[in-house]
Amino acid sequence: MYEGTPFAQEDESFAIIPIDFLRGWLLWLNSPVDHIRFNKLDNSSFLCEHDLLIFDPNCPLDTEMTITVIRQSDWDVLRNL
Repeated sequence: MYEGTPFAQEDESFAIIPIDFLRGWLLWLNSPVDHIRFNKLDNSSFLCEHDLLIFDPNCPLDTEMTITVIRQSDWDVLRNL
């Protein structure tokens, strides 16, 4: 989604969200009349029954086309929708 490095060096905390949520959110932001607004961000599919990640965030094969990384400050806003 980003070209080059999307985050500044001073950014320290990040979160992951489903890529489908991000795509839908960006569609709505760019054209709210033509697209529905996503009302809830759900990351529960990223966790097993023990509340551990079900994928390796450092492995491109595990994350490609399913998640995206966002800044913690963006996550704080989105999780309160």
